[in-house]
Amino acid sequence: MRISPESTSGTRLRKYGVSVKALRSTTLVRVWWMPLAAVTIPLPIGGCMMVVRRRALVRDSEGALADSGALAPLVHQFCHVHQRLEWGFALYIARHVWNRLAPRGVPEQALQVEREAYRAAREVVEAHGLEPQVKGLGEPESEVAEVTSARRLSGGRQGR
Repeated sequence: MRISPESTSGTRLRKYGVSVKALRSTTLVRVWWMPLAAVTIPLPIGGCMMVVRRRALVRDSEGALADSGALAPLVHQFCHVHQRLEWGFALYIARHVWNRLAPRGVPEQALQVEREAYRAAREVVEAHGLEPQVKGLGEPESEVAEVTSARRLSGGRQGR
């Protein structure tokens, strides 16, 4: 399934910063169950495939995606789609692998490839007056900056 940028669902996602290019180049695949709400799978040709848990797609009475905090995981994943489109397939994979393997002691939401996505999802949650329910979504940026600056002051990796 694809979400048209001109549709009600597309308009709601674009309200939270999802680009038209990201919407047009992403195929959503609904699955009955998986441990995460959504996962982005970068494709070498043509963009990305987003695997979404069926219950994560909350719809309104018209069948469009509901304008609620349930859009947060989708907005987060569309940030990764945008990264894939901007960086290209090889660089996207390399940066994500490096950011997962290299830093030690850095929370996931503080990683360079995740900061933007967590921030976008947090904005969706805050826009609806909800409490963050995704790990790291409610972390203030000052705590992230403290962890990053502590790593710099200690000379790099911690725990070696």
